[in-house]
Amino acid sequence: IGLHFQTPSSVRTPMTTLTPSLLALLLTPGVAAAEAPAPGALVISEVMANPRYVTPGSGEWIEVTNVSAKTINLNGLEVSSSGAAGFSVSQDFCLGAGGAAVIASDTNNAGLPRVDATYDAALLPLSNSGDDVTIGFEGTQIDTASFNATWGKSAQLNPATLTATANDTSGAWCASVTAYGAGNLGTPGQANDSCPASLGGLVPGDLIVSELMIDPVATQRGEWIEVQNLSNWRINLNGLEIATSTELMVVDT
Repeated sequence: IGLHFQTPSSVRTPMTTLTPSLLALLLTPGVAAAEAPAPGALVISEVMANPRYVTPGSGEWIEVTNVSAKTINLNGLEVSSSGAAGFSVSQDFCLGAGGAAVIASDTNNAGLPRVDATYDAALLPLSNSGDDVTIGFEGTQIDTASFNATWGKSAQLNPATLTATANDTSGAWCASVTAYGAGNLGTPGQANDSCPASLGGLVPGDLIVSELMIDPVATQRGEWIEVQNLSNWRINLNGLEIATSTELMVVDT
């Protein structure tokens, strides 16, 4: 007796359109389990736009993080900026769920500890003062990010807001504080540093006065105040108000 089972039409899964990129992906040994990226599945999580100790255009890189639950092949990923048409990744790199990949210019990577894919530096010159970067696949936008650049420091997305919507505004970014390579700061391919908490986000007790110098010897100057951070975050003290019974001082750096 032969048995034949057929899925009822009411519960059949719609057929996926087989594009040339997906066909190549399925036919490539070792990457068949990977998928093409969907919008929001990849997040631009860190950018080095203005590295030290290199010629202009060299040593730049972009980090993308897979925030989906699936493995994604970066082959065919389109990368552009507000001032350049950009390029497409032309090599297979399967990025697992939660993983980060570093896509770097092909000239003088300034001691990058890892590079997962490279591009012609002339195709994506990032602005030294900040830029907008967009990634896509077969013409569909996956993510876009706006950031400010600091000399020798990567712009990194706050790890507490690692989403494709949070990185649309510059306020979600901060400068890295971890050293790598030849004197630059960044966390390429690694977990981002936590961004400083704003003073407005603190609660009483997060920041305390821990020491005072009120009357230094032999000088009318030299007075100082020590404050201690008891929270779990780095805190930017710009805007901190320090008051006595007669005066008010504001930290402005």
